[in-house]
Amino acid sequence: MKLKLNRTLLSQVNWDSAAISPLASVVHRFSVPGQYKLMILAGEKLDRIGVIDLLMDEKAPNEQLNINLEAVAKEKFSKSNQIAHFGNTNKPVVFYASGGTQKYVVLAYQYDREKEAKVFDSRQLQAGDTFIVNPIISGNYSFSSSQGGKGEIMINKKSGRSLPTQGSVVECTEDGFKPDKVKSDFLQPIFFQIKTKKPLRITMKFEKRLDGGVIRKVKKTKKQKAKKK
Repeated sequence: MKLKLNRTLLSQVNWDSAAISPLASVVHRFSVPGQYKLMILAGEKLDRIGVIDLLMDEKAPNEQLNINLEAVAKEKFSKSNQIAHFGNTNKPVVFYASGGTQKYVVLAYQYDREKEAKVFDSRQLQAGDTFIVNPIISGNYSFSSSQGGKGEIMINKKSGRSLPTQGSVVECTEDGFKPDKVKSDFLQPIFFQIKTKKPLRITMKFEKRLDGGVIRKVKKTKKQKAKKK
């Protein structure tokens, strides 16, 4: 079996919580039991590329629910072909993209009798939400929030064969990030925990490599260029 190398992942060094992409995920807990409809948007014009029917119940399997947005995008979307998921209200729902170049937005609506109300927008993280980033390129990064918070993080080079099992936690508060200077290891996840009263957005940007090298940009294929047009 040949290992298919995802070159896009190797050049992924910038992330935005408002645009879910590979090596990053958004975690949200739907704590109120009931039926939800998730609208999955993608592309520059935020076209609707999928719909998920989500039923949350405290009697559901006691485990977190992982939703791969790239898999949703590959499904042939139609009103008669909607994806259904069953989740536990005591466990989080994780939205992520396993690969590709698309960036995604998730909107969640809850149904109350004949009415529906938007209860979640992945572009505006709420208190209790978490934004997770898994950098695979060592170097210095900066991160910031839409409320003015700023911070720095250094990702060390891979050392040995073992991989880290615990992540680095950064709290996003009214007074900024705590801590605002972080050291982390290769492939060690960074958990940005939202603890602000107002919704916010987090971005993480690559600044420079530890070895002084540069990140090579992956050239788009003819197929990717055609899709953009």
